[in-house]
Amino acid sequence: MLKNIELSVGEKMVVYEKAIVVFGKAEKRIYNLNGKLIGKSQGKGDEINLKDFCIFFDKCLVIREDTYWKIFDYEGNVIYDQKTLKIEKCFHNEKWLRFIERKEMGQDFIGAIYSENGECILPYGEHKNVVIFRETVFANKRIYDAKSKKYIGDKWDSIYHFGGYSIAKSNGKYYVYNHYTRALEMSIDAYTYGSDLSLLKVYKNNFCGLMQVRNTSYYSESEIKYKSKEYLVLPIVYKKIVFYGDDIFAYSQEGIKEKYERKQLIGRKDENKKNIVEKKKSEKLTEVEVFEGVSLKERDTIERYEKFFLVQKITDKDYDKKITEYFYYDLNGKFIGKSGWLELSGDYEGMLVPNFLATSKWLALGGNEVESYFGRTYFAEFGWTFYKYDGSKVFDFIIERLEKREGYYVLKIKDKSESIICDQDGNILFSIKGEYKLIELSESKRYFIAHIKESSNNQRKFVIYNLEGKRIFERKFEYSRRKKFVEDIIFYEDEESGKFIEYDVKTGRIVHTEIDEVDEIELINSDKKMYLFESNEKLGLYEYTSERCDRDKFVGFREIIPMQYDDIIDGIECICAESGDGEDIYGYSGDLICTTRS
Repeated sequence: MLKNIELSVGEKMVVYEKAIVVFGKAEKRIYNLNGKLIGKSQGKGDEINLKDFCIFFDKCLVIREDTYWKIFDYEGNVIYDQKTLKIEKCFHNEKWLRFIERKEMGQDFIGAIYSENGECILPYGEHKNVVIFRETVFANKRIYDAKSKKYIGDKWDSIYHFGGYSIAKSNGKYYVYNHYTRALEMSIDAYTYGSDLSLLKVYKNNFCGLMQVRNTSYYSESEIKYKSKEYLVLPIVYKKIVFYGDDIFAYSQEGIKEKYERKQLIGRKDENKKNIVEKKKSEKLTEVEVFEGVSLKERDTIERYEKFFLVQKITDKDYDKKITEYFYYDLNGKFIGKSGWLELSGDYEGMLVPNFLATSKWLALGGNEVESYFGRTYFAEFGWTFYKYDGSKVFDFIIERLEKREGYYVLKIKDKSESIICDQDGNILFSIKGEYKLIELSESKRYFIAHIKESSNNQRKFVIYNLEGKRIFERKFEYSRRKKFVEDIIFYEDEESGKFIEYDVKTGRIVHTEIDEVDEIELINSDKKMYLFESNEKLGLYEYTSERCDRDKFVGFREIIPMQYDDIIDGIECICAESGDGEDIYGYSGDLICTTRS
């Protein structure tokens, strides 16, 4: 790893243009690009909400430590006096930092403003009407050019802001201030809105013109600066300008009507935006080497897992699309493999994440896929390649389907009627021949139950395997028929009678019962495993036991209440069994306490 930066399991390192951030469980650590620790933050925030705890500028950065913010240079030095300014809130606007202490009401606050270089532009105090655009600070009805470090004009009567321009009023006159040139470029007598907020009608010497004001969110410092008076899309020479839908009519002093389309006069925002991004793409991005021959560029991340590193690299396909690639390395930096993405469903529908599954034995890397759910089982259908953590492959074939279940995995081999069963650690237990419909682990976690269609005769079977893969029971059985699992007991529906057949995996005993339904019931004051059995609309209560007795009516179950009642209801310390002629009250051990029947 990069010198002085160590990642613990679960931590992620993200490379930014000016610094590196490590996201840990309890805190975030911020390093310079040489790996020197600058500061730590316990504040809220993540990769998406980075500015909640850290803001980068050209020559300084701001970090939230505990409850206050601090300004550092990129060597880790604090560059303002912490004793006189305790920063509770920090806001930024392009190149400026606005520090708030104690009070904040709209554009009024008590605090200070610093530049991207850590210079104090507006000293600590109470300030009103504070607005920041590019290299200009508007505060207390004054205009401060931070680049030349001087005020423009005296205190103004009012200042209003329109995109890339502001209009300041003094002694009844209006002056247009250009945020790009940082200068007062024109005086006017009055102004009004045009058809929308992108155009202003401006008046001077009894004539009117049209001024374009732009939304600054479309532009950055890399765009072409606007020269003096280029914002006048129609000069101040007209007697009247009228808006009609998307058309603009300008009437000259001689009464001549000129027609313009609105889109002819408004700037080409999309083209400008594209040019900005293309220029950004051509600039060399920050690059940090993390392993020998492996470097991360700006926006790339590396995340530490128990047995491997995950590197996410972002590339721009074109100016508005990004592609993320996922690479996997062992803890020594040796390349293991590459995966695609998994598109999540449910609450995070549409989110893309790296497509991998990891156990203590292997790392499974999949291609691009959309997630889906079947009950409680995660299911992904695509090709998987399995690697050991030394980079070698586990199988010499491709796994076409992988099912992650509670406590085990099912791996379907591509182009073969065969599947592999692995435990939760990735150890291979056994393989199953034939196409399976469903594979389940028994409640006791000692047996696998599978529904298989054998390739030799297309016969559907209900098969039970032990953990070594030995078949210990099988019956011809349709998947659509009912079945219930109780520890080592399996109830499955008889094809002819529709009643349950009971099979005991431990002893191999088979009992043909008259049971129609089996349901577990939780008693209020008992931790025993109790089950309601129903037969011909009559209910009984039975307790599961690991002991086996040939005298028991059902294998593995002891009768608590006989199967002769219409309803069985749990009380606080007893059970009420109802029938047509009264009620019987039983204890949890099956003893009859009392009865209302005659």
